[in-house]
Amino acid sequence: MPERDRMEDLRRAVHEAIEAEVRNGNVRVLLWLADRLKLITPPSERTPEQELRAILGGLSQDELKEFEGLCEGP
Repeated sequence: MPERDRMEDLRRAVHEAIEAEVRNGNVRVLLWLADRLKLITPPSERTPEQELRAILGGLSQDELKEFEGLCEGP
């Protein structure tokens, strides 16, 4: 149990430190949190929607019809 208590104390301390940095407006911490929580996409990366649009844009008419048929079901 002492190890579990130490880990819980450490976890609480880390949360409190992050909260304090966010309250103080530390931009580096805010950006780090946003990245870790997947709230932002770096400018060099495409979003999943952009990836899908690029894939669909590269399909022939026949391939596109086949893909659309998958969505309709049997």
